[in-house]
Amino acid sequence: MSKNNPLECKLCKVIFKSKSRMMKHLISKKHLDNLKNITIEPFEILDNHTHNSNEVDPFLNKNDINKLKNMDIGDGFDITYKNNDVVKCEYVFEEKQNVNVQEEPTVIEEEQLPPIMTEKQSKILDFLIKNQNHQQVANKLFQVLQKLPLEDLKGFSTHIISNDDIQILIKQKIIKVFKIYKETLLKKKENGQTHFNNILIEDIVSLIIV
Repeated sequence: MSKNNPLECKLCKVIFKSKSRMMKHLISKKHLDNLKNITIEPFEILDNHTHNSNEVDPFLNKNDINKLKNMDIGDGFDITYKNNDVVKCEYVFEEKQNVNVQEEPTVIEEEQLPPIMTEKQSKILDFLIKNQNHQQVANKLFQVLQKLPLEDLKGFSTHIISNDDIQILIKQKIIKVFKIYKETLLKKKENGQTHFNNILIEDIVSLIIV
């Protein structure tokens, strides 16, 4: 076989008549299988992490490495152009500075748990679970919300949404009821009303989280 024939695959020991056939061969199973069988000599990994960067160059022998280690590269080099102009280039060596980096302490935020469920909230939630498929459940809830004091309104929507016994579609309806109640109160406030059932509208709205 010739040494520099571009249509020769030395790995598979085959010569092709055309470039197209050669290209097809390079992606063939036979050629790829032969590629897998090529053995690669293991690299020699240096254990000493303080070695010179020249030591990892595979093309340098020991004499070259020693010469480079002891060679004075000077302060720079000159570039001479055809018109005899000379440009001097000086090396800039960066001094390593020891910088003490202080790590900022990791701040772990405490998980905010919902308030403990009140007795009235528990009874209403039990009612919603049992009657969630009833057509009038949304209207019943809206009527109940208007009568709730602040302590029973606080965290109530969270307790309902986090309950696993209520269907997702029903939860969406319940969330809508809370939103309608909140919007109704805000409209009353816009019209000049400050209290609803002897409670500040502002306090009621702040507890409706949806």
